[in-house]
Amino acid sequence: MVAQGPTCRNLDARLLGARTPEWQQVQSYGTNPKGIVVFDAKGRFFLMFARPDLPKIASNAPATATSEEAKNLLAGSIAYFGTYGVNDADRAISLRLEASTFPNQLASDQNGTITSLTADELQYEMTALAGGKIIIALKREALGCGRARDWNAIVPRGFSPHEL
Repeated sequence: MVAQGPTCRNLDARLLGARTPEWQQVQSYGTNPKGIVVFDAKGRFFLMFARPDLPKIASNAPATATSEEAKNLLAGSIAYFGTYGVNDADRAISLRLEASTFPNQLASDQNGTITSLTADELQYEMTALAGGKIIIALKREALGCGRARDWNAIVPRGFSPHEL
C-alpha cells in the first residue's frame, strides 16, 4: 500500500519541495527544457515541462491555433497535477492525476520507482503509456542572490514544503 502524505524523515518527507529538470539522460522536451515539479506536505504534486523553443501561435489566440501549431505545442509540453504517495519499503511512487494536458494519462495511476533521492537530486522511473520506461531526473537549483533552497521564492502560497 502506498501511503499518502509525509511523516517525519521518511522517503515521502524527503520529496518535499520544488525541483527542475536535469536532462542528461532524457531529452523528450528538447535541449535544456524548462519545467518544475513540486511535491507538497499534504500529498499533492504539480509537474510542468516544455521545450524552450515552443512555437508561438500566429493568431495570439490558443483557440485558433493551426493544426501544425497545436501538434507542436502538444508534442513539446506536458503539465499535470494530482496527489502522490510513496512506499518506503520498495521506493515506489504513485501519482494519481486529477488533470493533464495529455488526458490519456487520467485512465490509471502513474506508478514508478524512485531510483535516486538526495538533498539535491530526485530521479524516478515510470512506465510510459505507449510502453517503455521514462526516466525523470530532477535537481534543486540555487536561486538568485546565493539563496539555495529558498522554497518560499518558488513555491506558490498554500504549499508547505520543508527543508531536507
